[in-house]
Amino acid sequence: MIENKINEHSFVAYKHSGSNINAIDIHTKCDFFKDPVIVNIFEDRIQFTKPNIDYNYKLMKFNKRKGIYHTIISHILDKMPAGEYVFDKEESNEDQIVIYFNQE
Repeated sequence: MIENKINEHSFVAYKHSGSNINAIDIHTKCDFFKDPVIVNIFEDRIQFTKPNIDYNYKLMKFNKRKGIYHTIISHILDKMPAGEYVFDKEESNEDQIVIYFNQE
């Protein structure tokens, strides 16, 4: 059951079941995602950053239901397969969360 894997130090990603076949659903219990974040997708990682006061561009909002934050990210399934991803402890802090997904 997916809820058993969701915690505050990682997220669970799985293929989105809607019409966008290249999207993932992300679920986490980390309160970092209570406010909208900047999302940057790289070849080997995804980075979530809290915006500063001057940031005026697109932000991603996570919805919260039953204590779990969730959102859908498009155009990433080909880079980031479904699974559980632990936040990188060295690069993550109170202002950003980094997750490596393509470690070959």
